[in-house]
Amino acid sequence: MPRLLDYQDRLEDIPFDFHEMIGALAPRHCFVSAPLGDTNFKWRSVDNIAKAASPIYQLYGVPKNLRVEHPDCGHLFPKEMREIAYQLFDENLR
Repeated sequence: MPRLLDYQDRLEDIPFDFHEMIGALAPRHCFVSAPLGDTNFKWRSVDNIAKAASPIYQLYGVPKNLRVEHPDCGHLFPKEMREIAYQLFDENLR
């Protein structure tokens, strides 16, 4: 993935569409932790991407396989989010 910082204030120049990348994962699980205080990635943008990708998950009949959580922290992956990810791995990768 190219350095996204190179596209600061020029999002339209990013050479791929995030919602298409997420949609390509369907019907597999996709868990995104988008912290409210993240200064690298805006949580509202993540919600827009998930909203755009969600029809693909619905098409496959697995809308719950696309999950976005918003912990109240900065650009971190806090313990409660790691636990959700570990549980997802345990349930789906064994």
